[in-house]
Amino acid sequence: MAVPMTGHFGRRLRRLRGERSQKEVAEALGIPTTTLSSLEQQETVPRGPMLQRLADHFGVPREYFYPPDRRATTGAREWLRQLRQTS
Repeated sequence: MAVPMTGHFGRRLRRLRGERSQKEVAEALGIPTTTLSSLEQQETVPRGPMLQRLADHFGVPREYFYPPDRRATTGAREWLRQLRQTS
């Protein structure tokens, strides 16, 4: 079963913030410090305009926060298993 990649969002956001304080980054983004804290703790996970604002601020593509999940699905694993058995 695939686990959603949302677990990586907060860690990636904290990495981008680096040594700067939450207050400093929140002010630069024009959001409350509590909102940035919620995002880093993944109490909320942004989409749409907020995600774009974060990407623009840090100079990264939106996909940085949600990289593609490259794990094989159950169907793909089964197909590979069958393929290997017939080879």
